Amino acid sequence: MRKHFYICLMATVGQTLQALRDSRGLSGSTIAKAAGLSIGSYLNIERGQREASFIVIFRICRFYEISLQEFADIVDPQELERPELSSIRFMEKRNAKALSLLQGDTNSEARAR
Repeated sequence: MRKHFYICLMATVGQTLQALRDSRGLSGSTIAKAAGLSIGSYLNIERGQREASFIVIFRICRFYEISLQEFADIVDPQELERPELSSIRFMEKRNAKALSLLQGDTNSEARAR
């Protein structure tokens, strides 16, 4: 039987994960294990210090027996677009840095020292 949960709408991903966990009285280590993460990595996601991958969110939703849509409906839409934690933005920055190093950008070389 599916358990219902009630969480304040428009929360961050981390707040949503913490509210889900608290509503079930579960430990962070239990959810971390279900997600395939270390406890530290999972708690960093709850704190908003690390971005959760799609597969991690998928595993957590499956553990709680909720759909990805139910999870997404709780999270603030702007939270899903946060550029500072986006893996896409990270890759863009990494690629730009690599390109500037390959092109011999002296500013990049000076910053690297």
